[in-house]
Amino acid sequence: MKNEFDYQEVPYDFAHCLNDQCTQVNHCLRHLAAANSTSIRKFFPIVNPAHYPKERDKCPFFKSQIKKRIALGITNLLDNVPHKTALLLRRQMVEHFGKTLYYRFLRKENELLPEHQIFIKQLFEQNGINEEPVFDSYRESFDW
Repeated sequence: MKNEFDYQEVPYDFAHCLNDQCTQVNHCLRHLAAANSTSIRKFFPIVNPAHYPKERDKCPFFKSQIKKRIALGITNLLDNVPHKTALLLRRQMVEHFGKTLYYRFLRKENELLPEHQIFIKQLFEQNGINEEPVFDSYRESFDW
């Protein structure tokens, strides 16, 4: 996964970090955002320098620069699953996520975060489906 950075993707309220003395500076998303800030925004939130940790390697504000694989859509998720098992899996997903979120996943209105994908994979395994769940599409994103 490439970690190409586009400052336009940074959420408006995402705190930037200007601490160049931090030992994690080369791996921190907050510092990356600050280093790539543009003149488009006149102001942005920062981590208060008074709260920089004394132990430089244990920062509570650290955010990893590693992108996560986000899935979108479950319209074909149960196509290769036996009908009876598919009904059970659908019911279990609705019970876990709730009807609203389940249908938002179905209509591609909400993204399936890695923890959602792991839960669905575990449901497949619990119900004897050895096949990897396949979602409609995937993209990589920073964990803002």
